[in-house]
Amino acid sequence: MLQSIRQKRRSLTYLTKALSSSNTTSVVQKQETAIEKQETNEEELEEAYRLKKEAYRLKEKGITSEYKKNYNEAINYYENALKIFKKVLGNNHGEIGDGYRNIGKCYYYLDKIDQAINYYKDALKIFDKLLDFDNVLSAALYYEIGVCYSEINKVEIALYYLRKALRIFKMNNDEDEERVIETINEIKEKFYGDSLVE
Repeated sequence: MLQSIRQKRRSLTYLTKALSSSNTTSVVQKQETAIEKQETNEEELEEAYRLKKEAYRLKEKGITSEYKKNYNEAINYYENALKIFKKVLGNNHGEIGDGYRNIGKCYYYLDKIDQAINYYKDALKIFDKLLDFDNVLSAALYYEIGVCYSEINKVEIALYYLRKALRIFKMNNDEDEERVIETINEIKEKFYGDSLVE
């Protein structure tokens, strides 16, 4: 009888050690951690989806305001959308570049050319990182920056950006090539009295 009590104690001690061993605990902890991570990931995904939806809603409001020529209101919506997109997508996503371009366009319409140039250049940096340097989105931004510089009579810089735009549009056989040539000729005629076709 004494021996069976000792055996029971040993068995109980062994069972207690087994249950409290790091291996058993780590398996349980790993399972709990995995479940917590899965729940956290699902919550994070839901939150990211909700935020993106809100950012797109703000962007649409910005587009509507811009269409109605309420440019300050549009800038406000675009900037709020941009903050959310940066939080959800990071700083180098195409939506961020598009947001910078939209804000730049509104500043251009408000005759705040320096701000427009800064936002266009920020957009250009992103599109040049995401795409190759000879893409038409970048070419369109080179064009817009060139036009801005011509507005503030910085002719040589304007022509530099416009020529870059023209080169890329030519490489891509893009129809905007003609528009750039016309703009270059208008600037040359206005400032130099000649309009040689590029």
